[in-house]
Amino acid sequence: MPFLHQTPPDSGGTWTIGSETPRDLLIPGGHLDNALFATDYLKQENKIAAGEKINPEQVISAKEKIAVVIGGGDTGSDCVGMARRQGAREIYQFEIFPKSPGDRPSDTPWPSWPNISRTSTSHEEGCIRRWCIQTNEISGVGTRVGELRCSEVEWIKGPNGWKIQETPGTEFTMKADIVLLAIGFLRVPNNDMVSQFDLEIGERSHEKQDSSCMTSRPGVFIAGDAIMEASLVACVIRSGRKAPAQIDY
Repeated sequence: MPFLHQTPPDSGGTWTIGSETPRDLLIPGGHLDNALFATDYLKQENKIAAGEKINPEQVISAKEKIAVVIGGGDTGSDCVGMARRQGAREIYQFEIFPKSPGDRPSDTPWPSWPNISRTSTSHEEGCIRRWCIQTNEISGVGTRVGELRCSEVEWIKGPNGWKIQETPGTEFTMKADIVLLAIGFLRVPNNDMVSQFDLEIGERSHEKQDSSCMTSRPGVFIAGDAIMEASLVACVIRSGRKAPAQIDY
């Protein structure tokens, strides 16, 4: 959990601000009823498993449907597993990035976390995975998802970094009954609390901080997703431990 902390103690202590805004594709058809954020899909199933009552008309299910998961990370893997358990007829997982190598790359030696291709238990339960796939449009009948229009892409490295380029002649369409977006979260917004402290903003719209996690305002510290965008829990915990240690120091 990201947080801001202001000292001295009489200033109010620690505030958590969260990173809960899922990233959207912003493509035609993204507003259709069965194009859903992964978090909404997974949270509802957790509520059902916990015994909460859900209006039957609002239940999200992939049963006997063609499910397409957009996003190749852990959340996307969770969606694959959930769709399989719900009885989906077909499951596809599309990732816009290239497939990672099977072995540890030379640029991430131990003990760095290697960027390698991983197969989760959800994948083992059954799905069709594709990499370098860009979803360009979602179409449907009325307000319901019916079809995706996609294409293959290439990643080209230039003087200013990597850029994505659609591969000519690779366009394809496919039927879909439910689309689950698992493409990450937006950074913590500059909400009223951040404005209240009048914090300076860094190059990527993150609040500036020094090596001690202190922001541009003396005595105000920042950590977690507020620095890194939404990240793995382990990374947030590490950041969250570093900031209090610096505050105490």
